[in-house]
Amino acid sequence: MAAIFHPLPPTQVWVTGLPRNDFLRMDEHGLPACLRAELVRVRTLRDGRRLVLYAPTYRDASVADERCYRFSDMEVHRLKRLLVRHDAVLGVRGHYLDNAPSPFDRARHLDGRIFELGHDAFHEIAPILRESAAVVTDYSSVYIDALYLELPVVSFALTWTTTASARTACSTTWTLAFPGAVATDFDALLVALDAALSRPAHHPDPHYCMVRRMFFQHDDSANSRRLVERLHQAVAARSGR
Repeated sequence: MAAIFHPLPPTQVWVTGLPRNDFLRMDEHGLPACLRAELVRVRTLRDGRRLVLYAPTYRDASVADERCYRFSDMEVHRLKRLLVRHDAVLGVRGHYLDNAPSPFDRARHLDGRIFELGHDAFHEIAPILRESAAVVTDYSSVYIDALYLELPVVSFALTWTTTASARTACSTTWTLAFPGAVATDFDALLVALDAALSRPAHHPDPHYCMVRRMFFQHDDSANSRRLVERLHQAVAARSGR
């Protein structure tokens, strides 16, 4: 991570943790009122059922053949059957740039089993992740947020072979950096999702733990406090010169 900030030396990179991640781990009563309200709305939508978050990322139209994967009627039927079997629901959250159509036909597919968790209704993803049982994405960094909560993750990377031609370095390291199953077609997605929901509890395997250590040195809700303390130390050191 320190290499990203080159030419700054590593000694000038503070490993405090990302303050935003405090919203994922902190006590619910300590959340800002707006996030507590969003948390309540997510709970109302899932209605005691297990929430699977589907959050595909932004796709560059200049290299991607399609801006999103569009689920067919038959695929939606099979997906809903799996969700019912596991007493689960699917919440769909697209990228905030919103350059793609919905992956589901809003008139035919969206109901109480599959619904949208858009940015207009939910301004921050933390309340959604806190209520999620699993996260499905393509190659969005949302999976890193899910790692902070030790949630099972699945990559539905059907178009990865298309976009990877412009991202050779990323494609060669994806299996290293992604800690869950990588599904390259709809059947594989159902198998991976069924496996994730079949486990009564998520027990991270060694690869998952290794990837988590790649991204996080801290896994608590004290990131903001560490940053403020580090700022105070820097100000005090500068004042004492």
